[in-house]
Amino acid sequence: MKSKLALAAVSISLVVSLAANVYFYDMQQHRFASDSALQKQAADLRDQINNLQSEIADLQSQPSHEDAPKLVTRLGARDMRYTYSGQEIRLYISGEVGNVGTVVAENCRLHVTLYQGDIVAKDTYIHLGAINPSSFVEVASNVYYSGIALTNWTLIPEYY
Repeated sequence: MKSKLALAAVSISLVVSLAANVYFYDMQQHRFASDSALQKQAADLRDQINNLQSEIADLQSQPSHEDAPKLVTRLGARDMRYTYSGQEIRLYISGEVGNVGTVVAENCRLHVTLYQGDIVAKDTYIHLGAINPSSFVEVASNVYYSGIALTNWTLIPEYY
Protein backbone atom coordinates (compact mmCIF):
# COMPACT_ATOMS: atom_id res chain seq x y z
CA MET A 1 0.00 0.00 0.00
CA LYS A 2 2.88 2.26 0.77
CA SER A 3 4.29 1.71 -2.66
CA LYS A 4 0.95 2.55 -4.26
CA LEU A 5 0.78 5.67 -2.18
CA ALA A 6 4.34 6.62 -3.13
CA LEU A 7 3.57 5.92 -6.77
CA ALA A 8 0.43 8.11 -6.59
CA ALA A 9 2.42 10.91 -4.92
CA VAL A 10 5.14 10.73 -7.58
CA SER A 11 2.47 10.66 -10.34
CA ILE A 12 0.70 13.66 -8.87
CA SER A 13 3.97 15.59 -8.54
CA LEU A 14 4.85 14.70 -12.15
CA VAL A 15 1.42 15.90 -13.38
CA VAL A 16 1.74 19.11 -11.33
CA SER A 17 5.27 19.62 -12.63
CA LEU A 18 4.14 19.02 -16.23
CA ALA A 19 1.21 21.44 -15.80
CA ALA A 20 3.55 24.07 -14.33
CA ASN A 21 6.01 23.60 -17.21
CA VAL A 22 3.21 23.96 -19.78
CA TYR A 23 1.94 27.07 -18.00
CA PHE A 24 5.39 28.70 -17.81
CA TYR A 25 6.18 27.75 -21.43
CA ASP A 26 2.91 29.38 -22.54
CA MET A 27 3.73 32.52 -20.52
CA GLN A 28 7.20 32.66 -22.07
CA GLN A 29 5.78 32.34 -25.61
CA HIS A 30 3.22 35.05 -24.89
CA ARG A 31 5.98 37.33 -23.58
CA PHE A 32 8.09 36.74 -26.71
CA ALA A 33 5.10 37.57 -28.92
CA SER A 34 4.40 40.66 -26.86
CA ASP A 35 8.07 41.71 -27.07
CA SER A 36 8.01 41.29 -30.87
CA ALA A 37 4.87 43.43 -31.15
CA LEU A 38 6.46 46.09 -28.93
CA GLN A 39 9.66 46.04 -31.00
CA LYS A 40 7.64 46.52 -34.21
CA GLN A 41 5.68 49.34 -32.60
CA ALA A 42 8.95 50.99 -31.47
CA ALA A 43 10.38 50.69 -35.02
CA ASP A 44 7.18 52.24 -36.47
CA LEU A 45 7.42 55.11 -33.97
CA ARG A 46 11.09 55.69 -34.88
CA ASP A 47 10.10 55.87 -38.57
CA GLN A 48 7.32 58.32 -37.72
CA ILE A 49 9.76 60.48 -35.71
CA ASN A 50 12.21 60.53 -38.65
CA ASN A 51 9.42 61.55 -41.06
CA LEU A 52 8.24 64.33 -38.74
CA GLN A 53 11.80 65.60 -38.27
CA SER A 54 12.21 65.69 -42.06
CA GLU A 55 8.94 67.64 -42.38
CA ILE A 56 10.11 70.11 -39.71
CA ALA A 57 13.39 70.63 -41.56
CA ASP A 58 11.49 71.25 -44.83
CA LEU A 59 9.15 73.74 -43.17
CA GLN A 60 12.03 75.57 -41.50
CA SER A 61 13.82 75.93 -44.85
CA GLN A 62 10.79 77.67 -46.40
CA PRO A 63 10.54 81.46 -46.17
CA SER A 64 8.56 82.74 -43.23
CA HIS A 65 5.16 84.30 -43.83
CA GLU A 66 6.39 87.18 -41.70
CA ASP A 67 8.97 87.88 -44.42
CA ALA A 68 6.39 87.84 -47.22
CA PRO A 69 5.04 90.94 -48.96
CA LYS A 70 1.67 92.14 -47.67
CA LEU A 71 -0.42 94.07 -50.18
CA VAL A 72 -3.14 96.50 -49.13
CA THR A 73 -5.37 98.74 -51.21
CA ARG A 74 -6.96 102.16 -51.06
CA LEU A 75 -8.95 101.97 -54.27
CA GLY A 76 -12.11 103.41 -55.66
CA ALA A 77 -13.94 102.38 -58.80
CA ARG A 78 -16.67 104.05 -60.83
CA ASP A 79 -18.77 102.63 -63.66
CA MET A 80 -18.53 105.22 -66.46
CA ARG A 81 -21.57 104.49 -68.65
CA TYR A 82 -21.78 107.71 -70.63
CA THR A 83 -20.50 107.47 -74.20
CA TYR A 84 -20.36 111.07 -75.45
CA SER A 85 -17.33 112.33 -77.36
CA GLY A 86 -16.45 108.87 -78.56
CA GLN A 87 -15.66 107.50 -75.08
CA GLU A 88 -16.36 103.86 -74.49
CA ILE A 89 -18.12 102.24 -71.52
CA ARG A 90 -15.53 101.60 -68.83
CA LEU A 91 -14.82 101.04 -65.15
CA TYR A 92 -12.46 103.74 -63.89
CA ILE A 93 -10.20 102.54 -61.04
CA SER A 94 -8.11 104.97 -58.98
CA GLY A 95 -6.20 104.93 -55.73
CA GLU A 96 -3.20 103.08 -54.37
CA VAL A 97 -1.86 99.58 -53.85
CA GLY A 98 0.75 99.35 -51.10
CA ASN A 99 3.16 96.85 -49.64
CA VAL A 100 3.14 96.89 -45.82
CA GLY A 101 5.37 93.78 -45.66
CA THR A 102 9.11 93.64 -45.05
CA VAL A 103 10.28 92.45 -48.49
CA VAL A 104 9.76 93.63 -52.07
CA ALA A 105 6.56 92.43 -53.75
CA GLU A 106 7.68 91.42 -57.24
CA ASN A 107 5.41 91.34 -60.31
CA CYS A 108 2.41 92.98 -58.64
CA ARG A 109 -0.88 93.24 -60.44
CA LEU A 110 -4.48 94.09 -59.72
CA HIS A 111 -6.87 91.29 -60.65
CA VAL A 112 -10.06 92.97 -61.93
CA THR A 113 -13.26 91.01 -62.49
CA LEU A 114 -16.38 92.77 -63.81
CA TYR A 115 -19.86 91.27 -63.36
CA GLN A 116 -23.11 91.86 -65.20
CA GLY A 117 -25.51 89.99 -62.97
CA ASP A 118 -24.14 86.46 -62.49
CA ILE A 119 -22.08 86.68 -65.68
CA VAL A 120 -18.41 87.63 -65.74
CA ALA A 121 -18.27 90.47 -68.24
CA LYS A 122 -14.49 90.84 -68.10
CA ASP A 123 -11.60 89.22 -66.21
CA THR A 124 -8.31 91.09 -66.60
CA TYR A 125 -5.20 92.38 -64.85
CA ILE A 126 -3.64 95.78 -64.34
CA HIS A 127 0.13 95.32 -64.06
CA LEU A 128 1.78 97.37 -61.30
CA GLY A 129 5.39 96.11 -61.29
CA ALA A 130 7.44 95.74 -58.09
CA ILE A 131 6.37 97.46 -54.87
CA ASN A 132 9.03 98.06 -52.21
CA PRO A 133 8.29 97.58 -48.50
CA SER A 134 6.40 100.52 -46.96
CA SER A 135 5.65 101.92 -50.46
CA PHE A 136 2.54 102.54 -52.53
CA VAL A 137 1.91 102.55 -56.29
CA GLU A 138 -0.67 104.94 -57.75
CA VAL A 139 -3.44 103.39 -59.83
CA ALA A 140 -5.46 105.34 -62.41
CA SER A 141 -6.73 102.92 -65.00
CA ASN A 142 -9.71 102.17 -67.22
CA VAL A 143 -11.13 98.71 -67.85
CA TYR A 144 -13.31 98.82 -70.95
CA TYR A 145 -16.32 96.55 -71.40
CA SER A 146 -19.53 96.36 -73.41
CA GLY A 147 -23.12 95.49 -72.69
CA ILE A 148 -25.38 96.31 -69.77
CA ALA A 149 -24.33 98.15 -66.63
CA LEU A 150 -22.10 96.39 -64.12
CA THR A 151 -23.70 94.93 -61.02
CA ASN A 152 -20.46 94.22 -59.18
CA TRP A 153 -16.68 94.04 -59.53
CA THR A 154 -13.69 92.78 -57.58
CA LEU A 155 -10.25 94.38 -57.29
CA ILE A 156 -7.73 91.95 -55.79
CA PRO A 157 -4.02 92.77 -55.44
CA GLU A 158 -1.64 89.89 -56.27
CA TYR A 159 2.07 89.23 -56.66
CA TYR A 160 3.86 86.24 -58.14
